[in-house]
Amino acid sequence: MDDLFALEPHLAERIAARVPELRRVAVAKDLAGVTSQGQIVPACYVVYGGDDPVPGELEEGEGLLDQYWLVVLAVHVGVREEPSNREAGLLLAKIDAALRGWRPPVDGTIEPLTRSRSPSPLFDDGYAYFALRYRARITLASGE
Repeated sequence: MDDLFALEPHLAERIAARVPELRRVAVAKDLAGVTSQGQIVPACYVVYGGDDPVPGELEEGEGLLDQYWLVVLAVHVGVREEPSNREAGLLLAKIDAALRGWRPPVDGTIEPLTRSRSPSPLFDDGYAYFALRYRARITLASGE
């Protein structure tokens, strides 16, 4: 794999196609200028969450990397007819069903996505942010 962020657009496209109830699916570059009060919700943001080298090597100096991606769901938590936690729970289940076990169509992705420990939710200024964390194991090409 020669682009460590190659999975980002594929994750966003998959979520947008499988969870049409979301009013917005965005990636990190789309976050510039987003403010709490100006948000379109429900929305989902795909954000790189770091990586861990996997010990050992493959053939000819190739290496493995566990790459993590956060999928953050934003919902409004103001007074409404339907509780936001119900809305969030339904959307999170659909997002998870779209991604867990799916293998992104990117050269170097060698295993389907798996869920890993997610951060705690954040509540701020009338909005709630729920993150799901996914691991993608990828192959890194040798530098030679």
